Order: sequence, then structure tokens, then C-alpha cells
Amino acid sequence: MITLRRFKDTVIYTLVVFVGFLARRLPRSVSLWMGCGIGDLVYRVVKRRRQIALDNLRMAFKGEKEDGELRRIARRSFQNMGKTMVEFLCSPKYGAERIMDLVRIDGMENLRRAMGAGKGVVAVSAHFGNWEFIFHAMSISVGRLAAIVQPFKQARLDRLVNNYRTLYGGEVIQKGTAVKQTLARLRQGFCVAIMGDQNAGQSGVFVDFFGTPASTARGPVTFALRTGATVVTLFNVRQEDDSHLLTISEPLKLELSGDM
Repeated sequence: MITLRRFKDTVIYTLVVFVGFLARRLPRSVSLWMGCGIGDLVYRVVKRRRQIALDNLRMAFKGEKEDGELRRIARRSFQNMGKTMVEFLCSPKYGAERIMDLVRIDGMENLRRAMGAGKGVVAVSAHFGNWEFIFHAMSISVGRLAAIVQPFKQARLDRLVNNYRTLYGGEVIQKGTAVKQTLARLRQGFCVAIMGDQNAGQSGVFVDFFGTPASTARGPVTFALRTGATVVTLFNVRQEDDSHLLTISEPLKLELSGDM
């Protein structure tokens, strides 16, 4: 007997596969237009997600922007998500050379210098711009790259997404087994990417974020302290022409107090 949950999972998986099939057969400009439309549709239809985005923007800007401007920002964010999905699903079509044509990297020397130390690199990033392009571009550029990922609840979708993520040589580390694998990869001189913008709950460290306490994961700094790895940040910003600017920071200075 097919349960409602299984039916919904099948519908979502089928839609993702269909969108990818269609996008790979369209010119890039048309597929991005389609992705923008998908994001716009989600913004208009999925009230709960739209409200979360607007509540977060109001919390961040604290009255500094008019409500109409906040709605424009939220809508553009959803449109970017749609474009990001389509670009990701077009990864097999693009190929390594095309991906690097679409990505400009600022600060690659920072990463190469850090990896040259031989103790691995912890790269802290966020769900910003097209974060999946970070993974592809870095896999192509530096080779020894892994990323900690949160598995999807639906097994088929999880396999599909991870197959796309590893097309250009990068590895994925499932969050459930992250500690052991991450330490091993860092000791092998890998760069390990960690998304630092998700709620870590009570197990995290609360830091000031737009004037509001936000829980962030201890993992990046803990891994660096245990292995001697360098910590850098990676951020991708979509440009007006839908190319991508990837910025890699200089190593972050860790001040050791002896108190975790």
C-alpha cells in the first residue's frame, strides 16, 4: 500500500528528474529563466516559507527598510534558489571547462597556501549565491575536496543529488559520520567544506548575528584545533549576468585561550 508520504516523495523526485531533463536540453539563458520562474512560483504559493524569509529579513534589518523592499529581497532570494537548482541539475551538461568559465575565483592563492601547509583546510561557507557551484569549482581547482552534507530524508533523491555533487571529483561526508571522516580527510591534507549557517541548537555556540543570538556549529573550530588545519571562508555571489564570484578569505586567526 502506498502511503501519502511515499506518494509525495515520488512526486518530488519525479519533478526534480523532469526539471533536470528539460533544463539540460535548453539554452542556459532559457533554463535560468525557467529556474527563476520556479522560484517565483514557490515564493507566491508556499506561504510558510515566504513568511519565514520575511520574518528573518525584518529581524535582520529592524525597520531600516520598507516592507516592500523586504518583499523584493525575499522574492529575489527565492528566484536565486530556483536558478541554483537548475544550474545544479545542468552540471553534467556543463563540463569542467564551462563551469570554470562561469566562475571567477578571488583568493585562490589563500587556499593553495593553506593547503600547502599539509594539515588540511576547514572551509566555512553558507547557503548563499550558488553554493553547489563552489563545490564543483573547488573540486576542479584543488582536487582534494570533501564537504559535510545533510542527507535528504528521501533515499532516491539523496543518491541523485550526491551523484551530481561528485561529478567533478569532490567527496561528500554524511553528517551522521562526519567527525571520524572529517578528521581523517584533514590529516590527509584535504580541504573540507562545512556550511556554517544552519541552526546548531543548544549544542552550538551562540554568537551575535544582526543583533540576535544565533546558534552556530562548533565543528569548524573544533576540527581545526584537533588537527592544526587552517580555517578559511568561501562565499559565492551570483553576478548580474548570472556568472559567479567565489571569494576565498585569508586564513582566520584562531586565538587559543585554553578554554573550549
